[in-house]
Amino acid sequence: RITSLDAPIAYADLVGKQGTSRQRSHVKQTQPFQFALAVEGSYKQVPVSGRGQIGGLLALQDADVPFPIQLDARAGETRVQVFGTLTDPRRLGALDLHLVLEGKSLAQLYPLTGVTLPETAPYATDGHLTVKLNDPAGARFSYEDFNGRVGKSDLHGEVLFTGGKPRPKLSGT
Repeated sequence: RITSLDAPIAYADLVGKQGTSRQRSHVKQTQPFQFALAVEGSYKQVPVSGRGQIGGLLALQDADVPFPIQLDARAGETRVQVFGTLTDPRRLGALDLHLVLEGKSLAQLYPLTGVTLPETAPYATDGHLTVKLNDPAGARFSYEDFNGRVGKSDLHGEVLFTGGKPRPKLSGT
């Protein structure tokens, strides 16, 4: 469900609280939030629910203006919070997001992402996700400067997933 906000919310009003330093540097080009978003349903037989805000729908046609996205959602026992922008929305060009991800086990991400990960203890991460969906070498997902934990282990680093041929590749430090 998409409903109009009572008044637009400036991206700058939220980026200081939820965004990364890179996102704060692009505040002037980003349009305001104009609609509330509510999601209920399922994806690949996993129950999904969430709430958030998005920019104006007419702005989806402007490939040069970052389109703001803020969402707090659950898919099964996985919780995802994103805050950032989508560039060139009509072609799903690129995402620039602050991502908080937590759940019971990394293995539960498989139905949602198609990436096979091992069974783990509960986890939580917080970092910067950039996505280039139209890269000629294949979709590219980069999760940078993240902090997190898996069970009692602390993690910090970056992970890169490329969807290229002959097969996808997951790497990281």
